[in-house]
Amino acid sequence: MYKIKGFPVSTGIAIGDAKIIKEKALVIEDFNINESQIDDELDKFHKSINAVIAEIEEFITNFNITNEDESIIETHKMILQDPDFHDTIKNLIIKERKNLEQAIYLHFTRTIEYFKNLDNELYAERAIDYEDVYRRLIMHLKKIDNSILDNLSENDILIMNDIPPSLVSLVYQRKIQGLVLFKGTKTSHSVIIARALGLPLITGVKYPHKIHHLDKIIIDAQQGFIIGNPTQEVIKAYTKLKTDIIKENSELNTIKDLQTKTSNASSIKLLSNIELPIEIEHVLDLNSDGIGLFRTEFFYLNKQHLPTEEEQFNEYKNIALKLKNKIFVIRTIDIGGDKVAGWYSPDRETNPYLGCRGIRFSLRYTGIFKTQLRAILRASIFGNIQIMFPMISSIEEFLKAKEILDECCEELKNENKDFNQNIPIGTMIEIPSAAICSDALAKYCDFFSIGSNDLLQYTVAVDRNNESVSKYYTNYNPAFLQLITTTVKNAIKNNIPVAVCGEIASDKNFTAFLLNSGIKELSVGAEHSLSLKKYIRSIDSKKANLFIDEIYNCYTIEDSKNLINKINNISLFNEGGLNEFNA
Repeated sequence: MYKIKGFPVSTGIAIGDAKIIKEKALVIEDFNINESQIDDELDKFHKSINAVIAEIEEFITNFNITNEDESIIETHKMILQDPDFHDTIKNLIIKERKNLEQAIYLHFTRTIEYFKNLDNELYAERAIDYEDVYRRLIMHLKKIDNSILDNLSENDILIMNDIPPSLVSLVYQRKIQGLVLFKGTKTSHSVIIARALGLPLITGVKYPHKIHHLDKIIIDAQQGFIIGNPTQEVIKAYTKLKTDIIKENSELNTIKDLQTKTSNASSIKLLSNIELPIEIEHVLDLNSDGIGLFRTEFFYLNKQHLPTEEEQFNEYKNIALKLKNKIFVIRTIDIGGDKVAGWYSPDRETNPYLGCRGIRFSLRYTGIFKTQLRAILRASIFGNIQIMFPMISSIEEFLKAKEILDECCEELKNENKDFNQNIPIGTMIEIPSAAICSDALAKYCDFFSIGSNDLLQYTVAVDRNNESVSKYYTNYNPAFLQLITTTVKNAIKNNIPVAVCGEIASDKNFTAFLLNSGIKELSVGAEHSLSLKKYIRSIDSKKANLFIDEIYNCYTIEDSKNLINKINNISLFNEGGLNEFNA
């Protein structure tokens, strides 16, 4: 028996036989054509494009796929129809006399390398969409069969370097048990589809060579590891756990339409965090109260050129229309840190996390900022849109950002363009200085949203992606919890809403603490939504509020843990304390 660590990007348990799938090598011949062959190569190009688009449309028509899935597959059509792509191929064939296969290879290689070199794990994953389209085209030209389905059975777990989005639904319909990918992150299109379909999935597997073809393996997507060749006792334990999870998920689906209320009838807004527009379908399916955090960086980081006002306006408008009148909080551009765009050449910074990022970037590049603000304002008449500024560290920064927003409002008025003139303007509380001055800041804001991940990171001076110091990155740090409590108190004092949108919002160990402190809005990843709703409905949000101020008397992590446990045990509606939630 062996155990391998990876990154959990979905949920669930899978038990089955490892089927290692290796990509078929594509050999591209490099030779030049003569003038008489140009028309034939161009004709072959157009026929290939039409054929692959027809395959995509047939796939969408014939397979029962999710809206998210269809939206992602549609992006492949957009890649194939991109005028820049067509112009590049024509130039390579006509001017450089490359054969069609070589022209396609050169274009996609350059594009894929561009995405991979963005030095950003989140958005470099977009390269897989281009790899998928590239392989589709070349395999069509070479008449290579790409099917891996014939060799799969219901008892299999697929082991691959990565999987194209176009294959995820197909393998799911073959009822495979799960997926293990050596590459991929939680925001890759393939992972988004797999997660929506409920496939247990682990990525970033260390030491993949330990897995052998047809090994019996278990995927524990709850904790992020793989067990190879398990004992019968381990298989039995995980079989029971899998059954329990399936039963729980089935029960959770029955509470989708129930209101998120505590046991003492206090209403809580349970919102969703999203990274990409395609995720809106899952949000709607969960009957979420809206979007508490829409990260807009996708507009900037997967393109070689800046997005136009019209492009952004259309995306915001479409989401707002789908949400109807539900909350839609749009966080303005948060470029910087580990998020670097191809069109942006920043000054070399020793520590980019403490450099020109978030609102600092927007205040430095006001043209980019104003384009986004104008797009949001124009979309605001189509729904309940709110604007949120990231990485605010002082009142001066907020007022300067608000001044630029006011300029955009005046411009739109002069252009006779409609917008919500009372659009709510809020700020992320993710820097300790913002939490400390939150009383004064609340006098200028319409709402707060506590970004707990960065707030903790900056409070304890720990890079949350650095495993060597990860033990210091704990939500039980008393200074961190004191900053949250102070922020909430100041928001309530100034009569403005305050939400929590970081990872602590979905951590049930802290739910009672947050609700008793006065938090009425939690914004979480869609995968946590129903489970958290069920838990909230078991909490009395007033039983332990008298103990919240004790956090200011906590000096050690152990002190904080004891207080949190005390609040949990007092707050739980069911007798017997934390029962299964503390297991």
